[in-house]
Amino acid sequence: MLTDFYRSKRLGDAIKLSMQLLALNLIFVFVNRLVETVLLLSTHHLPAMFADSLAGLFFDVALIALVSVALFIIIYLLLAFGKKAAILTTVILSFILHLAHLPLAYFYVATLTPLDRLLFAHSMQELTTTVSTAGVNFFLVFILLIIYAVVYGLTAWWMFSIKPPFVYRRNIIAVTLIFAVLAVVVKPVHLKLPTYHSKNIISNKSLLFYKDALAHLSVRLFYRAPHRDVQANARRYQALFTHQDYLSYDHAFLNKRNKENPWGRFFPEKEMMPRVIMIVVEGLNNDFLLPDDGVMLMPFLDSLKNESLYWDHFIGTGERSFAVLPSMIGSMPHGDIGFTMLNDMPLHLTLINKLRPAGYHSAFYYGQGGYFHEKEAYLLRNFIDRFIDKNDYDDDFNKIYDPHSDYHWGYHDQDLVRNYFRITDQDEGLGCSRFEIIFTGTMHSPFIIDNEEYYDKKYQDIIDEAAVSAARRAYYRNYQPYLRTLLFADDALRLFFEELAERPCYDESIVIITGDHPMTEVPIAGLLKKYHVPLIVYSPMLTEARTISNLAGQFDVTPALVNLLEQNFGLPFGDYSHMFGLPADTSTSLRSDALIPLMRGNRQIDELVYNNYFLSVGDLYEIRPGLETRPVQNREMRAHMIDMLEAYNLVNDDVIRTVSLLPDSIFFDHTGFQPAIDTVFSRGLLVEPELEYIDISTSTAMLSPGQPVYLHVRGEFYPRRSGEMPMIVYDIRDRDDNSVYWEAFGLTSGQKNRRFRALPHVSHFSTIVPEIDAADEYKIYIYLWNQDEADIRFDHLEVKSFYAPKDD
Repeated sequence: MLTDFYRSKRLGDAIKLSMQLLALNLIFVFVNRLVETVLLLSTHHLPAMFADSLAGLFFDVALIALVSVALFIIIYLLLAFGKKAAILTTVILSFILHLAHLPLAYFYVATLTPLDRLLFAHSMQELTTTVSTAGVNFFLVFILLIIYAVVYGLTAWWMFSIKPPFVYRRNIIAVTLIFAVLAVVVKPVHLKLPTYHSKNIISNKSLLFYKDALAHLSVRLFYRAPHRDVQANARRYQALFTHQDYLSYDHAFLNKRNKENPWGRFFPEKEMMPRVIMIVVEGLNNDFLLPDDGVMLMPFLDSLKNESLYWDHFIGTGERSFAVLPSMIGSMPHGDIGFTMLNDMPLHLTLINKLRPAGYHSAFYYGQGGYFHEKEAYLLRNFIDRFIDKNDYDDDFNKIYDPHSDYHWGYHDQDLVRNYFRITDQDEGLGCSRFEIIFTGTMHSPFIIDNEEYYDKKYQDIIDEAAVSAARRAYYRNYQPYLRTLLFADDALRLFFEELAERPCYDESIVIITGDHPMTEVPIAGLLKKYHVPLIVYSPMLTEARTISNLAGQFDVTPALVNLLEQNFGLPFGDYSHMFGLPADTSTSLRSDALIPLMRGNRQIDELVYNNYFLSVGDLYEIRPGLETRPVQNREMRAHMIDMLEAYNLVNDDVIRTVSLLPDSIFFDHTGFQPAIDTVFSRGLLVEPELEYIDISTSTAMLSPGQPVYLHVRGEFYPRRSGEMPMIVYDIRDRDDNSVYWEAFGLTSGQKNRRFRALPHVSHFSTIVPEIDAADEYKIYIYLWNQDEADIRFDHLEVKSFYAPKDD
C-alpha cells in the first residue's frame, strides 16, 4: 500500500511541481535579497554590509527549503482539483509572499530596524501620517510593482513550461537540503556575534515579521488570562525591585518617596519659585555631542553642556517618542503600549498636577500634531493649562508640507521657539511660577528646514575643515539630509536661550534638556545605544558645572527635580509617590545602581538595565563606558533579570486591568483637587431599553465663574444586543433647581489591554467650564441618557467629578 503511494502519479506530479516552484522561489529570494542589498548599500554606510547580505542570502535559501515542505503539501492536496489549480494557487501564494517582503525590506532600510508587532502599536491616523510623510514616490512604487509582477509571471510561466531532467530536480533537492542543515547548525552561532546591525541585516525580514505578528495575534485571540492575584504579583515585584520603600500590596508601585537631593548642592536655597522648562529634542543622540572625528554639528548645545550638569551615560525609557513624556514628568510605568496611549488611564501624579497647588501655570509647546502618541489627550488628563500644537500658530509662520503627500506636518524648531516667546510674552502676570514643556520636531521625518542652501554650505564647511577619513566623509555625505537638521535645531536652541536671557525670571530658570530617542535614520552603534540620549540641566543659579558619568535614566529626573524644588525652594510634594525611579545621582564615575526597564518600538518590555548589566531579549551584556555592551555568561544574573522583567510586566498589566496606580485619597491630597462625585458600581449597572434616564449620582460643590470641573468615567461594558452607547449627562443646577449648565458626552468604547485578551471598556475624560454668573453652592447631577434604547451591562463603572477650590 505504501509502495503504491510512493509510486503514484499524484505524488510524482507533486514532487515535480514542488521542485519547479522551489526553483522559482529560489530565483526571487535572490532577487529580493539583491533589491534589499542595493537599497542598503545606496542608503547607508555600515561596515560589512555586503558580507552580511551574502550571509543573509544563505539563510534565506534555507528558509525557502523549509517553506517548500508546506508548499509540497498544498500542491499534493490541490492536485485533487487538477494540475492547473495546484500551480496557479501556489504560484499566486508565493508571489504574495515575495511581494510582501519588499515593503518589509524597505522599512528596514529606512529605519535600520526590522518591522515586527510595532505595526499593531499605532493608531490608523499615526500609520497614515507616517507612511504619507515617509518620502515615498507612490507612483514610482506602483510602476515598479507592476514590473515586478510581470517579471514574476513570465518567470513562473517559463519555469512551469520547461521539463527539467530528474538530475536537475535531484540537485535542487540536494542543494536546498544542505543549506537547510547548515543553517540550523551555523545560524545560532553566527547570530551571537556582538554586532547589532549585522544581526538585522542577516535576518530575513519576512520571517521576523510573520513570526512576531503571529505571536502577537495568537495572544490577542487565544490568550485567556487567569484570575491573577494582584497582591501576590505585587509581593513578587517588590521583593525583586528593592530600590523603593513600598507601602501597599494593592498598589505595587506605591512607595514612600525617597527624599535624597543629589541636585541640591548645585543650587542655592531660595524662597522664590523657579521657572522650570523641559525641552525634549526629537532624535537627539548623545553621540551628536561627542564627535570622534572633530565634526561638531551642535556647537551651541555642546558649549551649553559644559556650563551645566550633564549626564553622558543617560538612557531613555523607550525606543520611540511614546515613552519620554510619562517618564520625564512622572516617572510612570510604561503601560501596555506606552502610558500616553492607554485608552483607560488611571489617575496619576506628574509634575504638572503636583505643581498646580503651588500656583504653577503649565504649558506644552509643539510644532506638530498633538494627536501623535496621544500627547494632547495625555497632557489634558494631567490638567495642563495650555496645549499648543500646529493648530495654534499665526499665519505669518511658514507651514511645513511634506513634498510627497502635501500633508501639513507642522512647523520647524526655529518657528516653534518664536511662537513660544510670542505666546509667553503675554503671560507676564504669571511671574516665574511656570512649568513648561517644549517638544521639538525638526530632527524627524520629513527633515525639512528653512534656508537649505545656507545649512548645506555650513554643513559642508564643517566637514571640510575637519580632518576626516574618506570613509567618514562618505558617511557624512550619505546622511547629510538628516544630519544637517542638527545644525538647524542647534540654532533653534541658541535662539531660545538668547531670547530667554532677555526675559524676566531668567535668573530663576531651570532648563532641562533631553532627547526622546536617538535619530533612527542614522545608524546606531549597539543595542543599548538606541536608548542613549543626553541629560542637560542648565540654570543661571548653578553653583558648579559637572559632567556626570553615573548611569541614569529618564525615570530618575522627576524624583530628583521634586526633591530639589522641595528642599531648595520650599515647594511641598507630600510623602507618597508611585514614581518608579530614584533621584538621578551626580557621581562622575561610571558606577551604577541603575534600574531601568525599557520598552522597545514594538511595545515589548523585554530589555532591562540593572546595575552595570543589560538584558536584551534574553541575552545578557555588561555595560561598558560609552554605553557599549559586551556579551557575558552569568547564568545567575541572567535568571534574576529575567525574573525582574516578568515581575515588572505582571504588575504593569495589573495597573491596566485594575486601572489604579494609587489610592484616590493620595491623588486628591497631592493635587489639591476636591472630589465632588465619586461613585462606583462594583456589582454592575444594567441599562435596559425601556429606561431612558439612569441616575448615577448627585452632589453639591462650591463653584465660581470660570472654574473648571473635571469628569472622569470608566468601566467595562457588555452589550446584550446591538445598539448605540448611552450618553453621560452633566447637569449643574442652582439653589432653585434651575439648570445653569447641561451637556451630554459620548462614552468612548475601546479595548483595555492590547497585549493580552482585550476587555471591552468605556472611558471618558472632559474638562467642563460651566457658564455661571456668581460663586455659589451648586447641585451636580450625573445620569445616563439612554436615548437609543441600548441594552448594556456595565461592570465596575466608576464616575468621578472633581474640581480645584477657588481659594486654591
